[in-house]
Amino acid sequence: MNQTKQEYVFLNKGIGLRRLKGKSNDKTKIFFFPFVGGQSLSYKDVAKDLPENMEVLAIDYPGHGWVRGEYITDFDELVMLLYEELEEYFGDDFYFFGHSLGGLIAYRMVQYLERKNRGPQKVFISASPLPHRIEEYRYLADKSIEELVTVMSAFGGINPVLLENKAHLEYFAAPMKADIAVFLKTSVDMNLAVETPMYVFYSEGDSFVKYTDICEWGIYGQTVVFIKVKGEHIFIQTDYKEVTEHLNRLL
Repeated sequence: MNQTKQEYVFLNKGIGLRRLKGKSNDKTKIFFFPFVGGQSLSYKDVAKDLPENMEVLAIDYPGHGWVRGEYITDFDELVMLLYEELEEYFGDDFYFFGHSLGGLIAYRMVQYLERKNRGPQKVFISASPLPHRIEEYRYLADKSIEELVTVMSAFGGINPVLLENKAHLEYFAAPMKADIAVFLKTSVDMNLAVETPMYVFYSEGDSFVKYTDICEWGIYGQTVVFIKVKGEHIFIQTDYKEVTEHLNRLL
């Protein structure tokens, strides 16, 4: 990747990496992992006001965004692929941010990295369901794409107008179904609380992840800080300025 902003690179095996801000020679990097139905551009607003001397990189899973190829529907398979393809980009000073499904993936990546005595400076887990409570979301597997888009639009993640356009609906259908399959197969090592400092973003207005349960993320790390923000489940898009303010304080 050269030094132009918003550059996109296709990695091996269908992974996409988009630079939203910064330059390739910036020593500090932050990697953003998308939520169900999301893609690299889902983080463009958050990236705008992040530090100037930081390379901001957002990921596309296979079949998402500009990336073609087969969708992955298994959590462990996707995590291992991301780990193998992204490792060379990490450097010595990097951070992870993942929203919802992305937070679960980022967390599992940290577990793998710590086994090699590596790891990010911090990991930001945003509106992510508890790994040990995934079964509570099993109902998602039985919903039609119309129903899923309705749910996502209520969270602020998808424009409800999509329901009126069959072509747009079909565009979101396959990646969203694949992401839900990945989400429902979430698997982490429950016996390995990470050493990397964790910052857990949550909202009392989130109707997908109960804020009363969010404290249970405390068992997954040795240092866990909880940060309350405003908004529905996809507050990373609807209330991104507040998230960015916290990130600028913590990076």
